[in-house]
Amino acid sequence: MQAIFFATGNNMTYESDTARRVVPIALDPQMERPEERTGFQHSPLLPWVTEQRPQLVAAALTILRAYFAAGCPSQGITPMGSFDEWSTLVRQALIWTGEADLLEGQTQLGRESNPTVEAERSLLTCWATCYPKSEAVTLQRVKQDIELYAALPPKPPNEWNNLRDALGEFDPRYDGNTFNPKIVGYALRSMQGRVRDGKRLVRGGTTHGTTEWQVTAL
Repeated sequence: MQAIFFATGNNMTYESDTARRVVPIALDPQMERPEERTGFQHSPLLPWVTEQRPQLVAAALTILRAYFAAGCPSQGITPMGSFDEWSTLVRQALIWTGEADLLEGQTQLGRESNPTVEAERSLLTCWATCYPKSEAVTLQRVKQDIELYAALPPKPPNEWNNLRDALGEFDPRYDGNTFNPKIVGYALRSMQGRVRDGKRLVRGGTTHGTTEWQVTAL
C-alpha cells in the first residue's frame, strides 16, 4: 500500500528523517492577515478543481507522455533514495518542462528541522581543526587539551574554545566552561560513522578501556 499525506501548518518542523520525506510548499501571501485574502483566480477553488479534473489529469499525463517521447532525458539531479522511481520519472519530467526542482526546499528544511545535524557539522569541523592529523584521542584527553589551550578572558576565544562549545551542544548541563565526558560520549557513539561535509567521527581504538575518537576526511 502506498499513500501520500498532505498537511498545512505555520512554521512546521520535522524530527528525525521525516524531513527528507517531505516536499515543502511555501505559500507567501505577503500580507498580515492572509485569512482575509480575496481576488483569487478560482474562487471557490474546490468546485473548480472538481469540474476541471479531467483537463488537469490530461495535462499531467501529457507532461509524462512528452517526457517519454523525448527519451526520458536525464536532468542531472541526484536520485532521492527510497523514492527512486518517483524521482526518476515525476521529478525529472517536471524539471524537463522548465519547472523548479521539487526538492529545492528540502535542504533548508532539513537544517531547520534537525538542529542535531548542524551540531554534528560544527563538532566535526572544530575537532578536525584542533586535531588536523586525525589523531585518535579520548574525550578525557580532549577535555585536558581544552583546559590547556583554550583562551581565557580577556583574550578572544580560539579554536579550542570553539571545540569546547561544540562538544557542549551535546551536554544538556553544559555551562559554557566544562562538559561531562560521559554524557558527550553517549552522543558520540550515536553519531559515529555519519558523514557531514566530507568528514565523519570513527572509533580509533582504546586507552585503558576508554574509547578513542578521531575525525577522518573522506
